[in-house]
Amino acid sequence: MIGGSHYLNAYILPQILAGFLGKYPNVEINLKEASFAELAERLRKQELDVTFHCSPEFIQDFPRYPAFRDTVLLAVPVRMDPLADQSVALSCEQVLAGEHLKEDCPCVSLSEFCEIPFILLSKGNNLYERSVRMFEEAGFEPKTKLKLSQLVTAYHLAAAGIGATFVSDLLIQASSRELNYYKIDSDLVTRQFYALLPKRKYVSVATRRFISHFGDGSFHVGFCV
Repeated sequence: MIGGSHYLNAYILPQILAGFLGKYPNVEINLKEASFAELAERLRKQELDVTFHCSPEFIQDFPRYPAFRDTVLLAVPVRMDPLADQSVALSCEQVLAGEHLKEDCPCVSLSEFCEIPFILLSKGNNLYERSVRMFEEAGFEPKTKLKLSQLVTAYHLAAAGIGATFVSDLLIQASSRELNYYKIDSDLVTRQFYALLPKRKYVSVATRRFISHFGDGSFHVGFCV
């Protein structure tokens, strides 16, 4: 059984699973969708064959394989953007083109957005923990409009103009004129996700093949001890 959050199951795994099942059509896949906290507990109880996580503290406890990396961006509704007239915002098209990954891409301080409302993820989500630390770095308490459990929902509510939110660059897949995107000046914006296995001696052939499949696609995989 593979466990993933809605973000992972909807935006990361489809490409991987399609390629994997094309190579191994007889393998049966069971996909469990839950919060990071629930998936972590299920992994500890050995109720999952593999899940994904990026928390440095959590991943140390399990056999792990680098799976993929994403970059956290701040998505700000255009109508409430305090930097809209300063030509530092990234458009959806620029993010899709990978402009935010270039060394010369301008970073901005999160403190520039201290007066606007935020949509944040709830406690237990890795992005919640990172956002708390980024607000501490910026020296202000956010004006929290909503707290949600799902990253995708926060993204769509931000696009509706309710507040700014943190999003993964891999989540952005279609053009949108409602949001401006910013690369925040913080080391916390880069997340390395790992495929994690439970602590047990036997790893099924199907699981080994699934892990190895990452190395055949667009995401690099190598074993970490």
